[in-house]
Amino acid sequence: MFSPGDTIYAIKHNRTGRIYVGRTQNLKERCSQHFSALKRGKHSIGMMQADFDRYGNDFTVSVLKIAETYDTAEEGAWINKLKTYDPNIGYNYKDPQWGRMFKTT
Repeated sequence: MFSPGDTIYAIKHNRTGRIYVGRTQNLKERCSQHFSALKRGKHSIGMMQADFDRYGNDFTVSVLKIAETYDTAEEGAWINKLKTYDPNIGYNYKDPQWGRMFKTT
């Protein structure tokens, strides 16, 4: 069910250019979770953690869209558009949901 404020967002590492696309109802809280995990060395996306460890906390968070309906295909469309399923471009390669939806070779 749609909740006002569903946000599709991107976290970009400015040095490497890699991007993560996600969706949340509370962007501030979700970003806090991402950056807390990175600072603890415990982020579930190894490449994002490696970029943080090597180059530091040089990330930019952007709102891509305030979602009008709850539809994971909309998030997937952004992942596809930005090609963040490709580990050379983004961090969404680890998410099995997108690995099944998009060709990664």
